[in-house]
Amino acid sequence: MKILFLTPRLPYPPAGGDKVTVYSHIRLLSPCVESIHVLSLIEHPGETKLARDFEAGFPNLTVDTVHLSRNRSRFNVALGLATSALPLQVHYYQSRAFARRAAELARETAFDACYAHLVRMAPYAGALPIPVKILCMTDCLTLRYERSAPYATGIARYVERIERKRITPFETGCTGQFNASIVVTGVDRNRLLALGARGPVVVVPFGVDLSKFTVETDTPRAPGTVAFLGNLHSAPNRDAVRYFVDQIWPRVRQRKPDARFQIIGINAPDWVTRLHGRDGVDVVGAVDDVRPFLRRAQCTVCPMRIGAGIQTKNLESLALKTPVVSTRIGFEGLDAPEGDGVLVADAPHEFAEHVLRFLTDPAERERQGAAGRRIIEERYDWNTRAPVLYALLTGDMPGAGVTTTS
Repeated sequence: MKILFLTPRLPYPPAGGDKVTVYSHIRLLSPCVESIHVLSLIEHPGETKLARDFEAGFPNLTVDTVHLSRNRSRFNVALGLATSALPLQVHYYQSRAFARRAAELARETAFDACYAHLVRMAPYAGALPIPVKILCMTDCLTLRYERSAPYATGIARYVERIERKRITPFETGCTGQFNASIVVTGVDRNRLLALGARGPVVVVPFGVDLSKFTVETDTPRAPGTVAFLGNLHSAPNRDAVRYFVDQIWPRVRQRKPDARFQIIGINAPDWVTRLHGRDGVDVVGAVDDVRPFLRRAQCTVCPMRIGAGIQTKNLESLALKTPVVSTRIGFEGLDAPEGDGVLVADAPHEFAEHVLRFLTDPAERERQGAAGRRIIEERYDWNTRAPVLYALLTGDMPGAGVTTTS
């Protein structure tokens, strides 16, 4: 089998939920297929070196890149506001050069399947003469925008209002143009069905590479350390940090003045960077490997008020026996009971109490950490997703062993 992947961002290095997902799917499929060709947009010409590094990791992988500058993307959005009813994120990733290259590749190679990542790639895939097409939607975007509405301010509120009106007909229409669409939770699938999804929707949850996320018993926990992991370019992650720092962290510090909060992730905006050194906050920023930080933390937090799907930050933390405190939205989609690795609270005072529990009760921390690791081993091993992905890309969806609808 020969597969063409279309991605809006280079899925390498695999940092952040979207990149980890595509990278992991490629890793799982590579041993099963003849070749994989990735065509990806990049914002910076220097990313071509990363593309070569990505290729080097797989014997049957070829990576093509097309440069689309951030300024050009912003111009596309400004133009799209007045000239089209397409979602603004689709305008953001519009590139004639990308469309031409995708068409060239489809003429040059008899691809058996096309995997398009996120709805912003759907228009490119739809024009290609490839027999099987799969859309990895990840989340129901309508659900995400419904949840973000109460927290948007300024120009973001105006932009999101426009996007909410445009995204529902677009994403439901996309489902009718593909052999199957992938989401990561039943919540997302059910919302798409309620909105009128026109094609098969399949739940393929995220996972963890357990060969890398191993438990090291000799790594000591750093007393009083709480960690947050996430790409801070993401509006839901930025909102989560602001909510935690403003409404939850002061309650923790009032009871435990020596507590430390580490913010780990790429693309920290200036207002996050300025938090460093204040009230026990350490802005770690981008790191080559998140695992040492997650292993040393006494707990991690997922104070999400916006979003949909499964939070990979929770899966990775639990894989390393580090318990999590999460809001209900952050916990949503995780196939685990509350109290088996994750404590859930939406009210700031309850959230703070759960954090303090993990910082001050070693026995409870160890018990919940062990329970969380068991959940990951039993239900979230990436390797168990390979047969489902392969079945979908061969067009053999009924044999995929997952719940679908037409």
